[in-house]
Formats: sequence, structure tokens, C-alpha cells
Amino acid sequence: GRLASIGGAAYLAHIVDATPKIGHVRQHAERVLETKALREIAALMHTKLGELYGDHGNPREWMSSLIGEVERTVRTPDNADRVEHISAPLARAWTAVNERLQNGRGFTGLSTGLSDLDRLLGGLRPGDYMTIGARAHVGKSSLARQIAMYTAGINRPRNERSGVLMWSGEQLEEECAEAMSFQLAGVSQAKIRNIGKATPADWASLTTASKLIHESSIFIRCRPGLSPLGLRALIREWKQDCAKT
Repeated sequence: GRLASIGGAAYLAHIVDATPKIGHVRQHAERVLETKALREIAALMHTKLGELYGDHGNPREWMSSLIGEVERTVRTPDNADRVEHISAPLARAWTAVNERLQNGRGFTGLSTGLSDLDRLLGGLRPGDYMTIGARAHVGKSSLARQIAMYTAGINRPRNERSGVLMWSGEQLEEECAEAMSFQLAGVSQAKIRNIGKATPADWASLTTASKLIHESSIFIRCRPGLSPLGLRALIREWKQDCAKT
């Protein structure tokens, strides 16, 4: 006789429907993790609010740091966040070795387009950070553009292409794009700048190169004085924009 006092039959039906079932265990676990992440974000925001009203240094770098901490907080836990026995990474390492043997290339990463460099580096792999160092005006930017164009899969099937983000602190976007077109076409910029020097074949090569670059997956942003944290924020924003499209 007390059914009405607890909400009636409709409430009991609601409880039955809301009770996690075996088939919904994954969704229930995801809800638990999401709620945990929200609590952790709330705690992080309390800390960051204090920093905001205090001495937080460079605003752009502080905001980039904030975004990074929020992303780490909401990231789904995986094996990368856990201590593991050496047998697991050993198995992954030998799997990579076998892949290198099977594909016949000697490496598993993305090719730079330069076979000798691929053998030295093992290709371009996730998490790698590489620096090209040399004196001024010896071709560092040209080498970087060459690797970018090859990695982006210019003149190759779409399934062999990778997205590439180029950043320069020395040139404008237009200057970088122009230099890339001349480099791909194999035409000297001096020929175009000197009226009457360029041949019809040069213009045809430039037109073809520009079309290939236009259809590629290369993105570009030029901003002088960008700090490492600012560059990291730029890359993060680009990845988010790519995910939306």
C-alpha cells in the first residue's frame, strides 16, 4: 500500500530502465570516467583561477599550458600512463623489427623521400623531434620543404598522403608557397624575376607544380617570434580543425 509514496509504478519503471545492464557496461564505464574527468577539471580550474589573478607570466604561453593540462586531464587512460613490465615494450619493439623486415624498406616510419636519410633516421615516426642544423644559406629550408612535399604525397595516390603543417618565422605564407612551387618545378626564381628569361616550358612546369601543391594536404602558418609553447598551441589548433573536417 505504499507504492504511491515512493513515486508510483512509473518511478519503479524508470529505475529498471536506468539500471546498467551487461550490454550497457561499456557506456556506463564511460560515464564514470567522464564524471571523474569533470571533477578533476573542476579542481584544476580552481588552481588555474588563482594563477589567473596572480603572476602567470606570458598570457599566450599560460593559456597554451592551460589547454595542455585540460587535455591531459580528459585524456582516456591507456597503457602509456601505466608502469609496465619490460616484456610488453620488448614485444612491440620486435613487432616493429619484423615489420621492417617484411616491408623490405628497413624502416617503419613515413619516408622523407631521401633513402639515405631514411636509413639513418628510420623514417619519420610518431613522437620524434628532429632538428636540421647548418650554417645560413646552405639549404635547410629547401630540405624541410622537400621532406614536407614528399610526406604530403604530392603526385602520389591519396591513400599515400599525410597531412603536413609548415611553420616559418622568416618568411610570409606567400613567400613559402612561391618557393615551394619553384622548388617542385625545378625552375630558378631568378628566371621569373628577370623578364624574358623564363621559357614556355618553365611556365608550364610552374603551372603543374602549383596545381599539385594546391591539391596537396600541406597547411602553412608563418608567425615570427613564436615560442615552443605557442607552436605547440598552433599544432593543437590545426589538429582540431582537421578533425572537424
